[in-house]
Amino acid sequence: MKTRIPTKYLRITFLLAFAISLTIHFNLFAGVFFDDLHGHHNHTFSTGFILFQSIVTFGIAVAIFLSNYPIFKPFNAEHKISYKTVIVSIISSLAILSACILLAIFIRNFLEIDMNRRRDNEEMISRNLFCTLAVILSIVIIRFIHQKQTVELEVEQLRTQGLQSQLESLKNQMSPHFLFNSLTALKTLIEEAPETAGTYINHLSQVLRHSLQSHKNELVTLDEELNLTQSYIFLLKIRYGTNLSVETQID
Repeated sequence: MKTRIPTKYLRITFLLAFAISLTIHFNLFAGVFFDDLHGHHNHTFSTGFILFQSIVTFGIAVAIFLSNYPIFKPFNAEHKISYKTVIVSIISSLAILSACILLAIFIRNFLEIDMNRRRDNEEMISRNLFCTLAVILSIVIIRFIHQKQTVELEVEQLRTQGLQSQLESLKNQMSPHFLFNSLTALKTLIEEAPETAGTYINHLSQVLRHSLQSHKNELVTLDEELNLTQSYIFLLKIRYGTNLSVETQID
């Protein structure tokens, strides 16, 4: 099945390929710049020569980035890298490097770019061999960063699930105890203050309803939270009487 290369990887590919090409040929750009500053021009380090070399390196970097994506699968955390994977990557990268250099030499001869061919061929091979190694190392780093982010995300999700489980467990432990005390207080109210029992039941039903439905919403309005708080405080005041005093200050 054909592996589809994500847009994110393509953006990284072109950005890093440009950076690698610029870094490898930085001394050539610097040579032309300083020659121009001193009023003389080195023919070997001409602008056309540098642009040609830079474009070749950029193309090789892009080609190796794209060819190694289905081999390393840097955005697939479950994909394992073996010695076979590394060997296949190196062989395929060297094959692409050789083909691109041969193509570059053919284009150079076709365009009749004036260079010291033997020396420049050796320099082209050495520079782009370094480019190949830099690309493979970049892919490994991209894979490592993605795996690290994936692991951190999974750990955070597990931590959130653990806290949610603890909360649900705490709710299950508190609910029977709270319900028993509330029913005991309600029994006492029915016997001693029947007129207050109806209000108590309304507040108790609101608290119990919230306990059963609170898992459905992660966020509630301040007004809803205050209404629930007032109902809960009412239930506690019935139990503790004047021993409990609660003051609410809201801007």
